[in-house]
Amino acid sequence: MRLGERIRQRRRQLLMSQVDLAEGLCTRSFISQIEVGKVAPSLETVSAIASRLDITVGELIGDQRSLAAAKATLFTPELCKVFLNNVLTRLQNAYCTIWRTAY
Repeated sequence: MRLGERIRQRRRQLLMSQVDLAEGLCTRSFISQIEVGKVAPSLETVSAIASRLDITVGELIGDQRSLAAAKATLFTPELCKVFLNNVLTRLQNAYCTIWRTAY
């Protein structure tokens, strides 16, 4: 079963309209396009939809390999900053250790 089909199935289980699901997230038309497979939503959008449908992203995607692949493509600026700060901190610590032991 595709992502859009899972979204539609869960939405209908909760007796939600596309308008209800889209409210504050996107347009009803975008939900419709997702459900019929015309567009692929971002991971952030999938996460917001999953939350609105009271289901985990993993359950919504249905395949843990697909979830891992989707997460691998998400590299936000905030994540980059955290990663680079961690690398910089480790390099500074290593440099200080080497400096202290050398002199």
